Amino acid sequence: IRPINKVSVYDLSKDRSLTFRETMKKKYPQIEFVSGDTLEETVNQADIICTLTTSKDAFLQKEWITPGTHINAIGTFTPETREITSELMKESDIYVDDYEATLKESGDLLIPIAEGVLSKSAILGSLSELVSGKTFVENQGQSITIFDAVGLAIEDLCLAEYIYQKVKETK
Repeated sequence: IRPINKVSVYDLSKDRSLTFRETMKKKYPQIEFVSGDTLEETVNQADIICTLTTSKDAFLQKEWITPGTHINAIGTFTPETREITSELMKESDIYVDDYEATLKESGDLLIPIAEGVLSKSAILGSLSELVSGKTFVENQGQSITIFDAVGLAIEDLCLAEYIYQKVKETK
């Protein structure tokens, strides 16, 4: 959907960031891999942000994100862990992998709901609804969208099957 020609990487460990960038440069030479000195600098101009942490505290701030940005929040998966501030969740269009699982496990949603900042109705759709065409992303390019995933066994099985078939094709 969006061509990717530059990837900005941020890690609390500069060494891990450098190792990741060097590995990815070898694997994808057509893509530029860079790193910002701060998280804010790294995400400020991003079109797509992927959070992959086990953070207990929200760190992704609303004021750092521009309209049209898409966030894949896939790191945290317990009710007391989160990556995204309540204000950013409140100002975004939210989609989830599964309603029931997310409303049991996602601190990114459950904490703002407990604070009274969000309600369950803030979720605009699920992955299956998007894939099947039952729902569509509204205001594409004008709003911040968040895909909040806690991970489902069925997703893992589908990916495993896909990889298995790809490996079989190469033999």
